[in-house]
Amino acid sequence: MRSRWRGAGVAAVIASAASAGALLMYSHTLGYGFDYDDYHFIRPYPVTELRAAFSGPWDPAGIEVPFYRPLTIAFYAARFELFGLDAEAHHAVSLVLFALAAALAGAVAWQATRRPAVAVAATTLFVVHPAMPYALVAWITNQMHLIETIVVLVALLWWHAVRAKPPAWWLPLLGLAAAAFMIKEDGVML
Repeated sequence: MRSRWRGAGVAAVIASAASAGALLMYSHTLGYGFDYDDYHFIRPYPVTELRAAFSGPWDPAGIEVPFYRPLTIAFYAARFELFGLDAEAHHAVSLVLFALAAALAGAVAWQATRRPAVAVAATTLFVVHPAMPYALVAWITNQMHLIETIVVLVALLWWHAVRAKPPAWWLPLLGLAAAAFMIKEDGVML
């Protein structure tokens, strides 16, 4: 029982570090508005376009490179339905997803080492890494990178939890790998 409480305490510290770090470092992005590709992807998506994204490129207009990203387009469509043209809300989604990704990075470190200090350090390093503002937080279109990062980190957590179990326990990894690929093609590496 005591180890469960300790684990819950570590999880709370990781979540707090991720949330506080995301807010301290990047809350100013809430006022960034839309930029670059955001203008192309923040729009309503007809059902026909959503369906077509599962059998063709993500951008039927041909403006973007013709990648296969159907779950990204589904996410963008849902996001637009929820927030419309409210740039601050879209940036808030980035902050929430970023905090979740940072917490998952800490959870992976905690699971691998069982050392709370390593978990908090991993969370903190994830938050302050100099590539994070451009790659994951400031540009709304890059939320695809955030959701792919989350899927990959969940896959790592699952793999670590079931690696010594029978093969049937590994099957969810196939689903996570397929999801990562359908978010962004470089997810095929999972």
